[in-house]
Amino acid sequence: MGEKKVRCTTPKNYDSRTAVDWFDGKKQFGPRGSAPGARSLIKWSADEQVHLVWFQIARQHAHWISELAKNNFLFHRTSPDGNELWMYKRLRGESTSTVDSPHTYMGAGGLVIRDDHLLVVKEHSIPFWKLPGGYVNPGENIGDAAIREVFEETGIRAEFVSLVAFRHVLSGSFDCDDIYFVTNLRPLTFDIVIDKEILEAKWMKCEDFITSPDVGEHSRFFVKTFFENSKKGITMKSSKMIHQFTNKEFINYTASCSTPTDSSADI
Repeated sequence: MGEKKVRCTTPKNYDSRTAVDWFDGKKQFGPRGSAPGARSLIKWSADEQVHLVWFQIARQHAHWISELAKNNFLFHRTSPDGNELWMYKRLRGESTSTVDSPHTYMGAGGLVIRDDHLLVVKEHSIPFWKLPGGYVNPGENIGDAAIREVFEETGIRAEFVSLVAFRHVLSGSFDCDDIYFVTNLRPLTFDIVIDKEILEAKWMKCEDFITSPDVGEHSRFFVKTFFENSKKGITMKSSKMIHQFTNKEFINYTASCSTPTDSSADI
């Protein structure tokens, strides 16, 4: 095969009724300006097993976008780095059914306690103390994301203990939903080294964090929830499983109740 300029393949989590071929940009699509994949569309349209056709287009070959649009391909999503665009066309099946594009951001924060002190940060743009955290990277699980964010912002290495709580924002940035998970992490180191995006970081007494007017209400809610659940012996542990069909690893977070801890005795 020659140079691959446009790729037609099956996105993850879609079944075998989707077109799944690689194509040579010169041979398959002809000269610039011609209708892309015309012969292939005829072939797929005649195959009753093909319901959807997908194209993944690199940014340097963006001239194919207008041609695909003329052939009634719809936009679906871009790659995380913004250098590729997915377009698709439904050949058969319910005309009213849609192929939903990704619509939710995920974030993770770390609630890190050392004795009766809590690891907190203050960003340049937000004048409140808060828990360290940020967005979950593609392919990253919640616990690993929280551990990474805590280390990047404060230099503190930690390990996952449990999931504390999460919040769900509708129509957040770019009209996408936003889900933010807060995890309880156990510190493995204690010396703080702040990242350039952080104005200040410190170990604050838990009691001061809960009562201080200089604390974000969001973070205060998560910390109070953690201590209330600790009093009741409620935790949410993680367990790994392998999906029986995809053979991929996934993580369950399950609430359980055990003997109450002393973590909130003085709060």
